[in-house]
Amino acid sequence: MRSSIPCRVALLLCGLAPSTSWSAGAHNFEFLRVGIAPQPAAMGGAFVALSEGTAALDGNVAGLSLIPDSEAMAAYMRYPQDVQAGWVAVGRFVPSGWRLGFGLKYLSYGSMTRTTVADPAGQHSDSFSASDVAIKFGAAYGVADRLRAGVAATYVSGTIDSYKAGGAGLDLGILFDLPIESLRLGASLRNLQVSGSSYLKERISLPTEGRIGIGWALPARAARVTLEVALASGTGAQLAGGAEVRVGNALWFRAGVDGSHWNLGKQADGWGTLSAVGWGLGILVDEWAMDYSVCPFGSFGTIHRLSVRSTIQR
Repeated sequence: MRSSIPCRVALLLCGLAPSTSWSAGAHNFEFLRVGIAPQPAAMGGAFVALSEGTAALDGNVAGLSLIPDSEAMAAYMRYPQDVQAGWVAVGRFVPSGWRLGFGLKYLSYGSMTRTTVADPAGQHSDSFSASDVAIKFGAAYGVADRLRAGVAATYVSGTIDSYKAGGAGLDLGILFDLPIESLRLGASLRNLQVSGSSYLKERISLPTEGRIGIGWALPARAARVTLEVALASGTGAQLAGGAEVRVGNALWFRAGVDGSHWNLGKQADGWGTLSAVGWGLGILVDEWAMDYSVCPFGSFGTIHRLSVRSTIQR
């Protein structure tokens, strides 16, 4: 490769999944593990048991089964250093009882200065860009009164300057309503690799991740609480938890802790332990909902997420 990936890309690739150690041969396409929807992010990313609607395509695909009829969603996330990501998804009930969904996810690292051995500072070089894109198709079904299951297929591609890589994977998920009223168990296994082609000759390795958690709701869903454990390939178990409280009929307040971000607080000029805390709010008006979240990201800065979704009930 005639140019090296600048420090900004390397650091942010590492930061996308802070629990993963960055080294040669690390997993590719770490952005697949990054949730773009603000509602889960505000609750510490602990959403495997509460996943619902089109947002479930980027979490626990079994949650697609809870789409009443049809739903569309668009989400945007802004990282520090001009890194941006987006997520667009649609889902629909079909007469056979299945719910089907389609989603498109992207991440852009912006424009960067080319560096070479002869010009390590890039003072006399042009610029280039890097980006990742993932396309996902999912299906979910109510297997029994208390059990829902889903599966999704993902194709992902990445570009760094003129170099490209790609891969394919599968997601699996279940939701199970426990005998205790309003208590739900959720589990997902994401990014199970099917195939891959690399930028150069190194082996592509998708960031496989498993999550299991429980969620509990007060009557009329006036509040919900969730706790889960995540285990990603190459890392140990990470805890996450969160809660949301409804005020009136249209306003939600949310907060959570993401254990995978805990070490970010140890960085110089970071947010301390607040780097593991996310918070946000949601507004519901008729069939329209808007969600927003703020998540400190250590010395990198702050991550903002915003989404709009519309649900049509028959």
